[in-house]
Amino acid sequence: GRTPATARVFAEAGGPVIVATVEGAPSTWRSAIEASGGEVLVVASEAGADGERHVSLEALLRTLGQRGILNVMVEGGGVLLGALFDRRLVDRLYAVIAPVVIGAAAAPSAVSGRGAQVMREAPRLHDLAVSRLGEDVLVEGVPAWPDATAD
Repeated sequence: GRTPATARVFAEAGGPVIVATVEGAPSTWRSAIEASGGEVLVVASEAGADGERHVSLEALLRTLGQRGILNVMVEGGGVLLGALFDRRLVDRLYAVIAPVVIGAAAAPSAVSGRGAQVMREAPRLHDLAVSRLGEDVLVEGVPAWPDATAD
């Protein structure tokens, strides 16, 4: 478990907070998450590129769906977002863009993963809406996944 029990989400969520993890997560961490008001959900794991065991995203989304949870806010960085996009597990995107430019060759990417090697492989957003959220910009859209068999 990498989510700290002191994360602001436990105090500011305004609703239930579910933290997914794999079997073998330390019991002290689980207890701390629960003491902070979170629910620890243990799901199947899979091997990550780093050799560690990670939450199976398919298993997690299936479990949440079985509970009637159909909308999920993902706030985990480029690696997690990249994995969701690589597996085509995103069916609606709400991206909040801050008016800050971070550059450099080694700067973290908003969406990592395998990504598209050429533009025709990249999902396009449809049903697009753009609005302001204070100083930020909210981009909403539905990804249209390219046909994997097309040339």
